[in-house]
Amino acid sequence: MNRFLNIFGAFGAATIMATIVTGYYVADRGELGRHVIFGLISALGAIMGLIIVLFYFIATGAIIRKMVESGLMSVESYNRTREFKKNLFPWIVSSIALLMITPVLGAAYDAGKAPVIYHALLAWSSIAMYIFTIMKARGAMIENKPIFHEAVIKTAQEEHNHKTDG
Repeated sequence: MNRFLNIFGAFGAATIMATIVTGYYVADRGELGRHVIFGLISALGAIMGLIIVLFYFIATGAIIRKMVESGLMSVESYNRTREFKKNLFPWIVSSIALLMITPVLGAAYDAGKAPVIYHALLAWSSIAMYIFTIMKARGAMIENKPIFHEAVIKTAQEEHNHKTDG
């Protein structure tokens, strides 16, 4: 999962950056359509990556909680995983919000309802927040990996015990 997040995060950041750069060239060349399509696809891709990270922590937390309830793992392990979620959730939600609002402000600019500076500032804020969030998530996933690994081993052991007992 860490490798996937690294690749997906780098790809998401690169596509968002490419979208920002193309935005500076479209006005002169009349290629607004390319910028709009690329921007929507890159924003949706980045949002999908952030949601995958969120679900990763939800799923691993559920497995770890099950092992704690079975008495096979310590409560500290579960609390640590919950701490990762608690620390990441506001950053993920903020990144998603920025990635959703940026294209809306771009459309508002195109319709003549908002200055382009708002769209540009939000785009740069989006890329900065996205990179920060992905890096923060990467660190939390690295720290969560041994806890999750222990839960997976305990789950396998418990399933094996149930099969041999039954």
